[in-house]
Amino acid sequence: MSRISLDNPVPAVAICGYSGSGKTSLIENILPLLVSRGLAVAYLKADAHRVDFDEQGKDSQRARHSGAAVSFVSRGDGPDGVSFHHDDSSNPPAEIERRLTEHASRCTLHNLERHFRGCHLLLVEGMKYSALPKILVNRLDNPRGILPATSLRRVLKEIRLSGRAGDLREAAKKTIGIFESVIDTPSCRAARGVAGVVLAGGSSSRLELDKALLPVAHPDSSSSRGTWLERAVCLLAQYFGEVAIAGRVVAGGGSELPNLKREVKSFTDRHPGAGPLAGIESALEKLGSAALVLPCDLPLLDEDAIELLLSGRDSSAAATVFRTDDGLPMPLPMIIEIDALEPLTRYLDSGSRSIAGFLQTISTKQLPLPRELQYQLTNINSPEDLESLY
Repeated sequence: MSRISLDNPVPAVAICGYSGSGKTSLIENILPLLVSRGLAVAYLKADAHRVDFDEQGKDSQRARHSGAAVSFVSRGDGPDGVSFHHDDSSNPPAEIERRLTEHASRCTLHNLERHFRGCHLLLVEGMKYSALPKILVNRLDNPRGILPATSLRRVLKEIRLSGRAGDLREAAKKTIGIFESVIDTPSCRAARGVAGVVLAGGSSSRLELDKALLPVAHPDSSSSRGTWLERAVCLLAQYFGEVAIAGRVVAGGGSELPNLKREVKSFTDRHPGAGPLAGIESALEKLGSAALVLPCDLPLLDEDAIELLLSGRDSSAAATVFRTDDGLPMPLPMIIEIDALEPLTRYLDSGSRSIAGFLQTISTKQLPLPRELQYQLTNINSPEDLESLY
């Protein structure tokens, strides 16, 4: 049986700010410092405007001359870029638009992965309203003003440029430790040798809608802007070298994954109708590795909870899960080790179907879930739940 490659994806950091803030100039100073440390760095200009690839004097060419191993421009109207929100807007997007913007950025990086495979780091210029970790650049004399760090998610550091000589070099030196830490975070280390798995085989009987096909934006909007299944795949693709879908066979560019160009492996369950555990069993069997498993019906789950789960992984336990305030294990999402496959198959063969019941038969590491993240694990199971989401 062929196994899925479990190479880690390239970690990405966005360098963002208003137009004229000095993003490109800062990157030109950062790149030689990273290259001098033996790092292969890719550069992506995420541009909302039409530009010519590597045009003389343009940002992608300037990055190549500064040492980028790969340098290219992605446009929202191009074959790989997906744009649902103008990244250069001065106003932070509203909640629904923010979800779309974050999803568009994840889709674009998923589609472009082949271009920066093998690099140690990806520097993205732009995508300020994405969920990427960011370095925010503000130029004090920028006519557009100062972009508040509080208006963005996951800002690692804010750089304020005064325009004096040596300003950029000093600012670049202050960022190097950040990039080095992003390359080797606890969550990156924990993700090595692990696959991402999305469960998409449920019948959705209570909702009477196929959850995998529900659109990211609103139940009445077009699913071409992204589906719940596509969102879950792209979320996991940031951490795992391969992501698979359990419970159904899908095709990229189809109704389930309308914006994805890369192949996503998928398969049906060996125990059809046996619920989520059947999908987990099939994933472990087909992948031959540990897996971080999540259902497609957690549309509020994002990077904060995923990284917390990865950072707390205990590979000596059969599974790592979150626990409720009452001390009970929360079945999904979970990291399940390959050693759990044999007891899981026995459990299913006995006719048992409960995830909570199965977790009681194996060793589990239970992690506390901070109150501010608990909303992310809200399942959508009824029309009322769906209406409250939007």
